[in-house]
Amino acid sequence: IDAGLPFARELAAGIIKLAGSPRRLAGALILLPSRRAARALQAAFLDTANGQPMLLPRMLPVGDFGDDDGRLGPFLGDDAGCDLPPPISEIRRQICLAKLLRYFPLGGKYPSQPQAMRLAASLGQLLDQLYNADASAEQLRDLLPDQFSAHWQDILILLRILSDRWPDILSEEKLIDAVDRRNRLLRRHAHQWRKKPPDQLIVIAGSTGSIAATRELIGVVANLPNGHIVLPGLDRHADDQWQAICEDSAHPQYQLAQLLDYLEITPDQVQNW
Repeated sequence: IDAGLPFARELAAGIIKLAGSPRRLAGALILLPSRRAARALQAAFLDTANGQPMLLPRMLPVGDFGDDDGRLGPFLGDDAGCDLPPPISEIRRQICLAKLLRYFPLGGKYPSQPQAMRLAASLGQLLDQLYNADASAEQLRDLLPDQFSAHWQDILILLRILSDRWPDILSEEKLIDAVDRRNRLLRRHAHQWRKKPPDQLIVIAGSTGSIAATRELIGVVANLPNGHIVLPGLDRHADDQWQAICEDSAHPQYQLAQLLDYLEITPDQVQNW
């Protein structure tokens, strides 16, 4: 869908046409990058219907979620993630990390409670980014110098908290980080769909595959008989510059370039929705 077009409205109209019947539309599954995108698509369906009653497809966000909806169980049924520990809430994780930080001197001083809470929030964000990149705190720690300034030493201390202490706390609490849990579920669904392709219409729309687990799911859905990937604002006129875009992480098309490279297709092979 071109960047100059209303994405949600174009997506809704195309899904209705692709489904072909109200029954198939109601049984479809639409995966979107955020809850905001899901709400926008729901509104677009209602606008497209012109006041006529219709059963909407299931619309699920795979990019963001709250503490209570990180299960993503509706993919394969309510028991899809029953053998995984429940997710730890964001505030509980922040408090647990802050308690650890109170006993780690940073810059020669122990942080105050407000400082520890702020640092804990930043550590939590870093942890989620590592999960999304399929990386670990140990790998990040190996990139940093072992000596030099005290500033680097403080960073190494923080990374040791994530690599050495945090997994034990989660194990004791019998919980799991919400982003880690979501990524495991996405990979489980990808594996299940690869073994047994579903009959329903499945559309992943608006995602650039910046999360490694989502990128794997996109790869599976792209090869399903009734699977479709809808990309947002792909520049299909940069063929001669595409390789340079793939190597420039600051370019606005970089994530899409990485996704197409993963799917082993070129921009000119992507059709208009």
